Amino acid sequence: MKKILFTLALVVSFSSFGQENILNASNQTIQADNYSEEEYCRFPNLLGWVWVDEYTNGIYRYIRPLNPVYEIDYTNAYFTTLDFELIEQNQDSLSNKSELKKDNNIFTFEFYKSDNVNTYENPKNLKSFTALLDKKYLEVEMDSFGDIMSYKLINTKGRKKNRFKYTYNRDKMEWVLDYFDTGNKYTLNFLNKIYRKYDKYQLVESIDCDGNKLIRKYFDKNGQISNLYEAYVETLSEIKLMKKTILTKYYPSGNISALTTTDEIWASIDTKRGIQQTISEDANGNQLKDKFLERKSIFEAYSEDGVFSIKNDSAHNINNGDIINVFKKHKNGEKEIYSTIKWNWNSKKWEKSFKGLIKTLNSF
Repeated sequence: MKKILFTLALVVSFSSFGQENILNASNQTIQADNYSEEEYCRFPNLLGWVWVDEYTNGIYRYIRPLNPVYEIDYTNAYFTTLDFELIEQNQDSLSNKSELKKDNNIFTFEFYKSDNVNTYENPKNLKSFTALLDKKYLEVEMDSFGDIMSYKLINTKGRKKNRFKYTYNRDKMEWVLDYFDTGNKYTLNFLNKIYRKYDKYQLVESIDCDGNKLIRKYFDKNGQISNLYEAYVETLSEIKLMKKTILTKYYPSGNISALTTTDEIWASIDTKRGIQQTISEDANGNQLKDKFLERKSIFEAYSEDGVFSIKNDSAHNINNGDIINVFKKHKNGEKEIYSTIKWNWNSKKWEKSFKGLIKTLNSF
């Protein structure tokens, strides 16, 4: 069995929270998926490494075993010449459909024309194909050019947690992986540039992207937003652009627990490019990269009632061990210094550091 990786992982990592830059320069060099001529987005590895031998060795094994240079390759062929003779004999003259039973499997074919039903020699004539295998079901629709328009794979073999339905629709540009016995589901729509992840039938993550704006949300078990990530691109001049990122964390109550705002200035090769693309090529194919110029980052954390807060501004170079102010907000919205605490942050153990900080703010 082979593993198919359908998408690249999103470069944004919440492990970069706090003093660390959310969109660091090293992450910017990862190749982006191109969803249109001018818009670029990245989505997480939503389908993971899907072990689907019926896709990699099935679809093309059964209906079009072609090698990369599109010559007939019978080394991986499942059907024999005799099989195709039987398929032709069993073909209905009105519907151009035929059925074949082989190795305890049932295959159904539908052709555009009644002649030359050999799917290896003439894949353009195949309109649809289904295969009822051992606890697996495969369904494929083809266009008249021999390309796949849609497919569906249902696997009911093995443990319940591994059973799934996987579908693809070319016109909708949509992929869906549904582990129907566990309620885990992943959907990716390239046309609308949206991604949704469900855990036990509940939405836990969503991503929306239009090329110049990306919004990523995480939800807790109560359906409340726990993390909100926003990224924008703004053209400052013909050679400069600003990438702005906002990461908001929430308490279960819905109140804000932390806010990180980062502004990056880049000297761009092409300021019309999308939000996460930072690599171009010149006319000779040489790779060109945007040049990072400056970064400003502000991190704020709040008590659950919003009264007490701290602020860490990258411009002031606050380091571990430094004493920082704790502010108290009055009813009129004005803030005053209420107390001080020692700044203690470990970027490698940011979750523990963040919990300690929030605990301190809520103790006032």
